[in-house]
Amino acid sequence: ILLRTREEAEVVLTELAAGANFGELAKERSQHAGSSTRRGSMGYLRKFLIPDRLRIHMWGKPVGAVNPEPIRTPMGFHVVKVLGRRYLTLEQQEKTIRNFLGRQKRAVLKRDLHQRLQAEYKYEWHGDTAARLIRQGPSASGDSVLAAWRGGRLTVGEYRRRASGPDASSADPARVRKVAAGLADEDLILLSGRAREWDQLPGVRRTVEEARLVLLGQALFRAMHVGAEADRRA
Repeated sequence: ILLRTREEAEVVLTELAAGANFGELAKERSQHAGSSTRRGSMGYLRKFLIPDRLRIHMWGKPVGAVNPEPIRTPMGFHVVKVLGRRYLTLEQQEKTIRNFLGRQKRAVLKRDLHQRLQAEYKYEWHGDTAARLIRQGPSASGDSVLAAWRGGRLTVGEYRRRASGPDASSADPARVRKVAAGLADEDLILLSGRAREWDQLPGVRRTVEEARLVLLGQALFRAMHVGAEADRRA
């Protein structure tokens, strides 16, 4: 059960100690949208997927146990109860383990590519611009440069146009920098590929052309649909 304050969490703990139903309290008061609709259940979680602060307090407890103190994380204050436990054999976990190791390997390769491209194109991050973007919000100049590299740059205006997701509008400079770096990586990959003439490879050109046709078709459909709607309203 996720609560905003320690006081709210302690009230819930007191009610649980007096015999209140955990599922009902979670449904009524939890701020965690994903589990509140399931009466506080998070499903079965693997140990390495549980945040350290929660895992330390709950992993070894028996089924039915409630942690006696609220657990604080960046999300808020958690009231935790162990609802169930199961054990899987190595064979049952083989697919999950393979997928996990594959994701780790891809993450390492992606990080290596990111570092190589930034070094090759002299990538520079403009933290002062990011600070103004966070501080001024929509009034920050769209022409200000967030990041620059040999052969290109990322302005605040381009960042607003291309970025998506909650991190894009975050007040956390680290998250803004991460989103901007991802956008810059797209441009750096394009620059690097063109410099090596990989964009001229038959397979690449065919894939790009197919994607281009799909996008043009979608744009044409939207334009015709909007035009038809306007004619009907007229």
